[in-house]
Amino acid sequence: MMSLHRALTMSLLASSSVLGIQAFAATNSVHIKTAPESVELKSQSCPDKRAVGDEFNERMLSKALAKFESEEALLTYIESNPCAERVHQNLLWVLDSKRELSQESTSGVLVGSLQPNRAIKPKIKTPMFFGETKVDDRLWGIKDTKASEVWSVTQGEGVTVAVIDTGVDRDHESLKGQLLINESETAGQAGSDDDKNGFIDDAYGWDFFGNKSESQDDQGHGSHVSGTIAGQMLQRNFFGMAPKAKILAVKTHNKSGESREDAVVKGILYAADRGAKVINCSWGGAPEAAEFSQILFDAISYANQKGALLVAAAGNDGSDNDRKATYPANYELPNILSVAASTSGQRLASFSNYGKKKVQISAPGQSIYSVKNSGGYAQESGTSMAAPHAAGAAALVLAKLMAEGDSDLSPQRVRQLLIENAKTDVSYLSKISNGALDVSFLIKP
Repeated sequence: MMSLHRALTMSLLASSSVLGIQAFAATNSVHIKTAPESVELKSQSCPDKRAVGDEFNERMLSKALAKFESEEALLTYIESNPCAERVHQNLLWVLDSKRELSQESTSGVLVGSLQPNRAIKPKIKTPMFFGETKVDDRLWGIKDTKASEVWSVTQGEGVTVAVIDTGVDRDHESLKGQLLINESETAGQAGSDDDKNGFIDDAYGWDFFGNKSESQDDQGHGSHVSGTIAGQMLQRNFFGMAPKAKILAVKTHNKSGESREDAVVKGILYAADRGAKVINCSWGGAPEAAEFSQILFDAISYANQKGALLVAAAGNDGSDNDRKATYPANYELPNILSVAASTSGQRLASFSNYGKKKVQISAPGQSIYSVKNSGGYAQESGTSMAAPHAAGAAALVLAKLMAEGDSDLSPQRVRQLLIENAKTDVSYLSKISNGALDVSFLIKP
């Protein structure tokens, strides 16, 4: 997703002003309150502040992103530009019209050049549907990573995993009890920001693509990912990697799998502020289309400061990430874990990107059985499916560390434990840094 794709294939389209980001399934405003007392006046004077859905998306795509050199310069600009939006209270980035921001580019108050608010266009592949088929034998990824063997000591309890995606189907039988609920909002007054976090009625997360509180999945990719992380339905013997972890639904892509750069950036910042310690990003951009983005880098760096590990799909081009960068997986940040896809035959999936330096581990990513949006289950393939195995594994690690009273819960610690305990007896070890995901170390003395 920055273009997310659903059953596993999203490619990116790019031009000088358009960026495609593909959901890595195989093949290939909200208004943050920076000045609470002026928010109401700004919303009245700027039509962007009142737009939702498709109208909101069209308005956002006409804007640009800019980083200011100082807090003073940023606040001065916002004060005189009613439609300007600060991306986050702890970052010096502003979203506004290209015309207004371009006037600032010659004044010396901006860092670097303007960055277009890039759009993403996906290609969608229809997944195989298995309806009511019993699913336990299809969960080969859970068995391969030894997740079910460690549930006697950890099931991810107390850990929140944010899914930056198309949303989550909170009515699905395997997900309805697994979502993180903002009880301050459910117990509060409708239409009011009861917990004062800048988001009205975000009881079940937030939709950053459409600028509203409804985070329900209308595409399917996010629900499939969530099922692999923390789904649970005892009657069907269906389980995700960490069945007692909670999923924070952060909708950044629409029903076609499309997104914008500002949407995924805000989604990551929101997840970090809501306390997610693991953030799953099963999306990314083709090397030739999605170059380095400073604002996305800054958002992930902020998540690191908040103690969150970001698990990123390596990509589905079958290419070497050491040679052609795929973001966000390739960012040089200590809280990023880049994940390739493996098969049940213990091989690297033919579509999976790799990289001896840039891709740390592999995880099951071919023919992965998980939740189908609006009921039932489906098999999908892609590094989109590999990443949530690793994200769920991170939740298992964190829960065990917390239960033992360990004081070091940093994303670097969790990342290192997963890396150093990866299985090295795989035929493709020459293509990735460490090995295949294996959490059996959690039950070893």
